[in-house]
Amino acid sequence: MTYPLVPPASPPIVAQSYIEACISNGQAYGVLYTQTIGGSAQGQYGLSIFNPANSGKTIRVFSIQTMENYSNTTTWIYLNTADPAYNQNLSTAIVNLQGGGPASVLGSHVTANSASVSFPGTGNASMALGSPEVISNKGVYVLPPGNGLVALIFVGNSQEYALAAKWLEL
Repeated sequence: MTYPLVPPASPPIVAQSYIEACISNGQAYGVLYTQTIGGSAQGQYGLSIFNPANSGKTIRVFSIQTMENYSNTTTWIYLNTADPAYNQNLSTAIVNLQGGGPASVLGSHVTANSASVSFPGTGNASMALGSPEVISNKGVYVLPPGNGLVALIFVGNSQEYALAAKWLEL
């Protein structure tokens, strides 16, 4: 017995992930910082994402990627409740993942340090060895107002490195 092909009674439903929906709504952002350091500049280099107390948003960091000298590197993630306000303000480097979407509420609270920083003694949350993507298994770091995180890598003398992050503002 054969059955005739009958069109559906209603239009098909398009399913998309939560992150894809937020990108479509202009609520997803990314930033990339790269630097080549000199022969005597080895040390810890960090990218900070800090959600200021007055933002009115909850930040969900869903991607952190790192690279050193075009290879994988060890990355540490630590959480904090004070903005380290590193010396490289990345507000003009933040992009909305929906072309032409609204500006990030984080603005000048996304910073990188072009000089070596002290390794944190508290707030360590995670580390990744040899993987360019630090957040695994579709995980997220949730940063309510007044909270942040730093991705930190060790860079040897005369090396190039990159730190990148993507987040949702809800």
